[in-house]
Amino acid sequence: MARGFFDTKLQVPCRVRPDEDGTMRCFQIAPVATEWSYFSDKDCTTPASLFRNGAERFLLRESESCEPPRYRMTEKGRLLERSFILWPDGNCLDNLETEPVYAVQRVPSDTFEAFEPFLVPISSELSISAYRTESGVVYDARFENEATQVGCSGTSAGPDGVSRCLRIRSAADAVLETGCGERTSRVQLTGISECDGDGDGDVVMITSLISCDREFRSLTDAQGSFGEWAIEAPDGTCEVRTATVYETVPRPMDSFPAIPYERVGDDRIQNLRVITSDGFETQFRSRFYDSALNRECFVRSVGDGHVCMPTAIATGATYYNDSNCQDPVVAARVANEEPPPWLIRGDELFELGPRIDEPLYVDWPECQSAPCGTYYAPGPPLPLDTFAPITRDDD
Repeated sequence: MARGFFDTKLQVPCRVRPDEDGTMRCFQIAPVATEWSYFSDKDCTTPASLFRNGAERFLLRESESCEPPRYRMTEKGRLLERSFILWPDGNCLDNLETEPVYAVQRVPSDTFEAFEPFLVPISSELSISAYRTESGVVYDARFENEATQVGCSGTSAGPDGVSRCLRIRSAADAVLETGCGERTSRVQLTGISECDGDGDGDVVMITSLISCDREFRSLTDAQGSFGEWAIEAPDGTCEVRTATVYETVPRPMDSFPAIPYERVGDDRIQNLRVITSDGFETQFRSRFYDSALNRECFVRSVGDGHVCMPTAIATGATYYNDSNCQDPVVAARVANEEPPPWLIRGDELFELGPRIDEPLYVDWPECQSAPCGTYYAPGPPLPLDTFAPITRDDD
């Protein structure tokens, strides 16, 4: 399953995007532009382009308000002797730069094959996206939750390492103030605007939370809002900002549907595949299964080689035992109720040690209390060959 395809007629790699009419097409992979900066006429109405880095074509991404973006392909035309730049103040002035500028030619959208999207079930809860084309059916890499009708990614986030269908957004900060001095456990989502609606079906990975509850939390339509919140600035003033702010409610990881991978092979490290209801079999090149550890794993560089490292593993970092940040200690912050059995720091592997109940501190950007969470110390060291070595073949 790949996020891109190859057009055998045009002999180019391509990616599925909507054209100007909303038809899904496998456009040739090319640089994407969002607006025109150069023009071939003194009124700045006829677009031109630099076509840098040897590009012969690029996609123009067009979107209005909250509508999904649409695309059209352009290609390099004749070299212009004179070009113009549209400045932010609306003036169209001569381009005095020496870099060559070219006229832009439209490439008809029907040059690229049309893809008709549909869903193919892989379980009672999940489907994967696919497309009907003139050449037959092609399968994409996106899962969809049948219950919520929300696209999701396979994420091995649970303590058991099981891949589940989650749609994840990350929180910028989980400790906000509805009014300066009035603290609450709301979260602001990064990169979210009123165009994103209420966040129904999303999962938020919270970086810090005043209540110290679990890190994985679900959002519902009753809890999202787009409005104002306030925070006390370092100089003591009260700043009012506009953002998408959500209340959060805990949700167990096993409430999300598991992706029905099947294991392939008899070796310790096995490939994973999914078989659709219409009999299509697809293997995942980046995800494997360690039959000795009974865990999904991924290839990671360690020392001079590579190992298949379990997806559920604690990562150690430097914290401090004192409020002056003078007494460093290695610890791992663990979000799951059931912690993983290993802790890694750089190229050093350990058993997960005892829980740390004393307060910890971080020197970021000044010495302060570490974010809420459950912390563990490293246990006895383990050899790196605890995890299966992998020989990579990048050809």
